[in-house]
Amino acid sequence: MTRFLLPALAALFLLSACKKDNGPCNGAEIVWYTPTLQGEDNWLWLSDEKGAVLEAKAAESRERYRLSTEDCAKTYNLTFLQKYRRPALVGNQLVQVEVYELLTYTDISDGLQFDTLITAAPIRAFAVEGIQTVEELLWPAESKEAFNRNIYIDPDAGLLSFEIPVPDGQPAFLTIRANGEAQTRFIWVDAADQDDYTFAYDGLQLLEPYGPASLPNNGSWRYTIRGLGMFGSTVLDYSSLPDLVQYEFGAALPPADVVRAFQVVARQESFHSGVAFNPVHYEKEGPGLPAAIPAPAFDFDFRRPATGQIQVEMIQGEAQALQVQYYDSAVNAGSGPWLRWTIVGSPDALISFNLPQWPDALAGIRDGLLDEGRNTPVFVTAKAYDNKTPYRQLLEARAGQDTGWEAAQGLLARSKAY
Repeated sequence: MTRFLLPALAALFLLSACKKDNGPCNGAEIVWYTPTLQGEDNWLWLSDEKGAVLEAKAAESRERYRLSTEDCAKTYNLTFLQKYRRPALVGNQLVQVEVYELLTYTDISDGLQFDTLITAAPIRAFAVEGIQTVEELLWPAESKEAFNRNIYIDPDAGLLSFEIPVPDGQPAFLTIRANGEAQTRFIWVDAADQDDYTFAYDGLQLLEPYGPASLPNNGSWRYTIRGLGMFGSTVLDYSSLPDLVQYEFGAALPPADVVRAFQVVARQESFHSGVAFNPVHYEKEGPGLPAAIPAPAFDFDFRRPATGQIQVEMIQGEAQALQVQYYDSAVNAGSGPWLRWTIVGSPDALISFNLPQWPDALAGIRDGLLDEGRNTPVFVTAKAYDNKTPYRQLLEARAGQDTGWEAAQGLLARSKAY
C-alpha cells in the first residue's frame, strides 16, 4: 500500500506546487453595466490565456451583469461584443453593413466593476445682464463655430438668455463678444449645481493668449484643450473641422487661476486604407500649454503568426500599455460583414496572445472575419506614461470611466498601421 501512496502524494505535491507557482487559483469576478445598445446580438464573456471561453452571457441594453468563474487560468480576459447594422457607402451605393464590434481587456483583475452607463445631462438656464447686441456666442463643448441652441435677447431689459445641458458637478464654459467689443469674455462655472445662472456682462473676465506649443513634425495635427473643474472637465478650445494645425498651435483661454488645470491633447492625423489613425498622441495635465509636444522615443513590431494569434514586441524603449485594433471598412471589406475588434493589454500580455474564442452562438463567423485574406487593417498603439503607471491602474481608470486619467498621468503614444 505504501508504494501506491507515495506516488499519489507526490502527484498531489506537484499539483499544489503548480498552482502555487502560477499564483492563487481563485477564479475571477467582474461586474459590467452595458451601455445603450442598438444591436441584435450582444455578448459578454471571460476567457483564459488559451482563448477558451470560461463563462459567457447574452447582454441586453442598459443592464448589470456579473461574470464569475472558478476555473483555474494563468490570466483572465474580458470581452464585450456588439453585433449591429449600420449604413455605409460602398462604391456608389448606400448599403446596410453587418458589424461585429468587440472590446477585449487582457489580464483582467478580480473584482473590477465596469460602469458603462451614460446618463443624460440636465438642461440649465443661463442669463447675461447688460447685453444689447451679441457678436459671437460659442459653447465649445458642442461647437466652436456657432451656438446651435436657441438664444433670446431682450433689448429693453438688456438681457441675453439661453439653455445648455451640463451634467451635475461638471464645469461649463462659454465665450461671448457683445455690445460691439473687440475682446472676448467668458463664462465659467466650476461645478454645476443650480438650475439657472445669471451673470453681469461687465463682470465677465477676458480670455488670455497661451502658447505657442511646437509640434514634433510637419504633419497635420488636431488639438483639444479642456479646463478641469472641481469634479470634471469641459472643452475650452480645439482645432475646428476641417482645419488642422501644423508646426505649432496656441489658444485663447481663461486665466490659469480660474481653472484647476488644463488638459491638453494633441494628435497627429494620418490615414491607412481610408481609416484615420494617430501616429503620435499626447495628453498632459498642467497649468498651461506645454512649450513643445515631444516625439515618442519608443518603437515596436507587430506580427500575426497564425489566425487568431497576435504578437507585439517592444524593440526600442518601453511602454506601459498596448492596444491592437482590427478595423474593417468599405475599402477592404466592401458590404461586409465588418470586424472591429479592440484589444487592450500590457506589453507582457501581448508578446504572444491568443484572441479569445467567441460564444457558441457566434463561433462560426470568427475565423472568417480573422482570415488574413480579408486584408483587414490593423492599428497598433503603444502607450507610455510619465510616472510608469502599472497596467492595473489603467484598467481601474477604464472601469470607472475616468476620462481625464491619461492626461493626469502624462500620456505619450505611438501608433502604426499594418
